[in-house]
Amino acid sequence: MSWGSCPKSRGLANSAIFQVIVTGSKYGFEGRFRLAGTEAGKSFEEAAGDLDRALDALDASVRTLAERMRALSRAEDDVQRLSADRARIAGELDRASARAERLDEVAGEVSKRLVDAMENVRSVLEQ
Repeated sequence: MSWGSCPKSRGLANSAIFQVIVTGSKYGFEGRFRLAGTEAGKSFEEAAGDLDRALDALDASVRTLAERMRALSRAEDDVQRLSADRARIAGELDRASARAERLDEVAGEVSKRLVDAMENVRSVLEQ
């Protein structure tokens, strides 16, 4: 019976070290995993079950992340659409404001001409 340690992963200063014990027999090998510094070990089947559960949790996390990324993408598309709409509406507002200003100028000119015409009519009528 012998214990071996797996090396720590680079960049993970606090990562756990797992130890594996393997015993040989004429029918094959039997192994158990244990976390370094612990007394109890797990059989390969137990460890495989733990791995399956961890992979299922990882898969669920990846699906959740993918959905969040799709939602973010949809939100970014909405923001781009709203920005384009805002720019279009701002342009329309600028054109409408310029037209309203021109109409005000024309209305002022028409009003001035009407006043001049009414004064001419009065002066003609007074003669």
